[in-house]
Amino acid sequence: MPDRCTLKGDRRYIHEEKFEDVCREMNGTVAKVKQQYPDIDLKLSCDDIYAPMLTDVNHPWVKEVKRVADEVTGRDIRCAGAQGSLDVAYAVRATGLPACCFGIGRRMESNLHADDENIRVDDLVMFSKFLAGLLTA
Repeated sequence: MPDRCTLKGDRRYIHEEKFEDVCREMNGTVAKVKQQYPDIDLKLSCDDIYAPMLTDVNHPWVKEVKRVADEVTGRDIRCAGAQGSLDVAYAVRATGLPACCFGIGRRMESNLHADDENIRVDDLVMFSKFLAGLLTA
């Protein structure tokens, strides 16, 4: 039987929460486990890797991204929040600039983050037009 076990978790938090409160919540849970099982050796580290980000849907940058996306797709693109994490969170944190994401990939067929992740060629062409439109707007 192994003498120890390492678990890694990822507790994301939303824009309305404070990182310190999230850590306090996690530390409180660990303290309860330690109280119930005094022989257990538990250590917890809280690392603020992916901070939440929030850009007002009425921000001019969001409106511009949406306008260009609508134009190149030929449809009304809906603005929505994103679940999970986005690398752009690093840029938002470092610069304080607003962010709005528009990308390609089909949830049910692109096999995101897997060995055979893929996109359709016509989606790549559309996204190239989107980037060109955004850069020349």
